[in-house]
Amino acid sequence: TQTGYKEHSGYVFVRDARAAEAGAPGSPLDVECHDVNKDYVFITWKPPSADGRSPVIGYFIDRCEVGSDKWIQCNEVPEKLCKFPIVGLSENRTYQFRVRAVNAAGTSRPSRISEPVTTTDPTAGERIINIQTDKGKVVITKDELEGNIRIPLP
Repeated sequence: TQTGYKEHSGYVFVRDARAAEAGAPGSPLDVECHDVNKDYVFITWKPPSADGRSPVIGYFIDRCEVGSDKWIQCNEVPEKLCKFPIVGLSENRTYQFRVRAVNAAGTSRPSRISEPVTTTDPTAGERIINIQTDKGKVVITKDELEGNIRIPLP
């Protein structure tokens, strides 16, 4: 309008993409990463909004290292719950995840890709010790204290 803004409201209908196979379920929703550690990530998701012609019997979880386009399936047997621990990851690498639903008719298209997560050791900072000497600072980790170390003395 000439005098300012006018508010309007409306409805938006959102629909899943057509299934890759007839009767296959829709894509799982809201893939999220939790409890990121140096070699594993725990992921969760929500079931698809449509299960196709039969109930969802499980899910396949895929991972991809950022910068690569190669998706690797993380489980051989469909996972029945909407949560899964991804183990055997490499430390200080960045990964993304996606999930596919399975029913008697087939496998869904992949979910949207998760936010990227970098595997790190959450306790690494707690294990570092800084020792100030006349010749400068010596940085050691508590892991190194397991053996014999030499600290320069004045």
